[in-house]
Amino acid sequence: MHPHRNTFLFLIAFLVGALRLPAQQIAASDSARLETVEKYLAASHAEELYRKTVSMMLEAVSSQGSVGDIMQRFMEKYLPYETIKTDYIKVYRESISETDMQALITFFESDVGQRFVVRMPFLMAATNRLMQARMQEHMPELVAELMVAAQARPPE
Repeated sequence: MHPHRNTFLFLIAFLVGALRLPAQQIAASDSARLETVEKYLAASHAEELYRKTVSMMLEAVSSQGSVGDIMQRFMEKYLPYETIKTDYIKVYRESISETDMQALITFFESDVGQRFVVRMPFLMAATNRLMQARMQEHMPELVAELMVAAQARPPE
């Protein structure tokens, strides 16, 4: 047996272990981070708010006959909450620090946070109505500008 073989094997074992340790720590950290984001989504009632938002949107287009039916089928097929939740998790994990996420969880688990969650759909609906009213008020100007831009655009 070569005299340096044991040293070589030890170094390989050490390096393999050293390389695996950060990966294990990252996996454990990533798992904990995932749990934190999921706890935030639960505390903030993200699924309920998403479903209410979609429902309000579909209600707004339901008066348009088949357009409303098409939109509903489209939303159910391509944008169910389970799909959107994956996107939420990715965005929140990348955008909000662990410390801030914990603070948000604390807020949403508080009485004030829960009252805020209950009021959120009404706040969204009210602000949407105000925004639509403002847009409607200035719609002729918007349509005119769009027409000018469409005419100025060279044909493709």
